[in-house]
Amino acid sequence: YKKATVCSNLPIFKEIFASKEVVFFDLNNLESLSHAVRIASETREELGENIYFRYRTSYTSRIMGKRYLEEIRKIISK
Repeated sequence: YKKATVCSNLPIFKEIFASKEVVFFDLNNLESLSHAVRIASETREELGENIYFRYRTSYTSRIMGKRYLEEIRKIISK
């Protein structure tokens, strides 16, 4: 969908996305959120392309299905 994305600065989001793909903000900090939205707006084209690339290379249903199948096979083979 190539949309600029703003994420809270939680470890799970930092594990999934890089700062070139999303803009992070600190929870409970309105100034941080405002800044993140402004940066996302100013760099929306680049962020959109980067997060779409991440999706296409890491998170499509086909890719995720293969990953789940690999994990299930590991569990079964133990």
